[in-house]
Amino acid sequence: MGRVRSAHKVKVKFYTQQQAALKLQLTLKLFRKLCILKGVFPREPKKRVGRETVYYAVKDITYMLHDPVIDTFRAMKSWKEKLNKSRARKDKIRSARLMLKKPVIKLDHMIKDRYPTFQSAIRDLDDCLTLIFTFSRLTNFEDLPEPEDRSRLRRCQKLCLEWEAYVTYTKCLRKAFISVKGIYYGAVVHGENITWLVPHQFSQTIPDNVNVDVMLSFLHLYETLLRFVLFKLYSEVDLSYPPWSDKKKEHSGLKLGALTLTKKPVGEEKRGSKITDEEAAVFGISKNEGETNVANLFKGLKFFISREVPNQAIELLIKSCGGTCSFDSPQAPYPESDESITHQIVDRPSQRHLYLSRVYVQPQWIFDCLNSGFLLPVSEYLVGLRLPPHLSPFVDLSRADYVPARAQEIEAFRAKLLEAKALEPESLDSDEEEDDLSDSDNDDTQFQKELETEIQTYEQNKTMNLVSAAAIAAEASAIASQQRKQKKATKEQQEKEEDVRLAESLIKGRKKRIYNAIKRNEKERAERVQTLLSKRR
Repeated sequence: MGRVRSAHKVKVKFYTQQQAALKLQLTLKLFRKLCILKGVFPREPKKRVGRETVYYAVKDITYMLHDPVIDTFRAMKSWKEKLNKSRARKDKIRSARLMLKKPVIKLDHMIKDRYPTFQSAIRDLDDCLTLIFTFSRLTNFEDLPEPEDRSRLRRCQKLCLEWEAYVTYTKCLRKAFISVKGIYYGAVVHGENITWLVPHQFSQTIPDNVNVDVMLSFLHLYETLLRFVLFKLYSEVDLSYPPWSDKKKEHSGLKLGALTLTKKPVGEEKRGSKITDEEAAVFGISKNEGETNVANLFKGLKFFISREVPNQAIELLIKSCGGTCSFDSPQAPYPESDESITHQIVDRPSQRHLYLSRVYVQPQWIFDCLNSGFLLPVSEYLVGLRLPPHLSPFVDLSRADYVPARAQEIEAFRAKLLEAKALEPESLDSDEEEDDLSDSDNDDTQFQKELETEIQTYEQNKTMNLVSAAAIAAEASAIASQQRKQKKATKEQQEKEEDVRLAESLIKGRKKRIYNAIKRNEKERAERVQTLLSKRR
């Protein structure tokens, strides 16, 4: 008899997209949605068969196999079949009953699974906030496939207002920048830098090349995540969540002003809801995170926002910096004719009616003051003037090759402010000392003064001869030392250039090409800097 070979199975490590959907008994549309909700991404195998084939790891598919959301998908499918059958039979009573029993997809367990700690959820808020603010700006609801998606947009608008209310309450906003896409904001929450983009207040529509189903799947996940995060953040500062909203103020145009933040009742706070000293030390969190110079930047100032200015963005910046604001609305805190208004934000070529008790500035002044950290002079931001360049605070100029002239002007103005603040206590101390001086100096005798003057004249005549000789010797020694330093510097420069040439000659092959590419990039960067400097001149 021949030798019998042992039949061993080959261990499969990857599934194709169709195989994975068949394993989970889902359609491709529901399979993509489940992957988005669970955070499962395609993998790249070492031995790839076909370029257009998408692969998923077997362990990821096994991880999703017993998820409760799959049962909800199947229940949703059977519910739709029953609803369509009852509507075809025109059975309104059964259709109404079925609408009350519609299955709801709950993602609470997925949020706990994907974000085991609250700090990890805070880190992932950038894309979450950007997507929710994008959907909150949509006005054409007909682009959305189902009616419940249209109601989700209103929930997005509510979540955006709740987030902005938290930012203004804690005063954690640090940066803001106006771009073509929208307005970029930067805040510090729990020691994490959070950046999000808010589109401009125009009529937004969904482009044809965007897959709405994929975006709605992400929106479903991020909506649940932001609701969890806001509940935790509100609990840490002892605020009730969700905040109460006044419908009359909301319909009259008030956004942040329509929300009322109330403290939690006594005894409702749960144990561990506040930030402890140990957590603050571990994560580098400041318990008084908003108490900085930016938080009190507009303290004591009253603003009035004209109707042509986007009031929601300006209101967020002003309230985050400790100021108060109002605009043209019957439910506004104070009218335009209030004499206590210090600044009025205007975005028009000219202002007809002027109040002498206030300053009329353009909206960019608010953004530039927040980014610089102090109040800039309003002379460059008056109505009708050409505005200075609006610099992005998200660019680290300390590492940049080119520093704009406007940034240098702001730094020079900051240095003057610091010098003025440093001189203020010294002048006060000197004034106090002068006030405290007694009148005993006035009683000095004339003899002592004459004696001092004679001693001074004798010492001056004695030192003049010595200084003339010492000055000549010092000048000669300085020239000699400067020549020696120049020779030493040129010699060191030649040695460095020789070492660089020797090191370049030793680089070969692929590393040589990478090195040449780096040198070309450095040369192009230096040329761009020179062109910018020449344009400035």
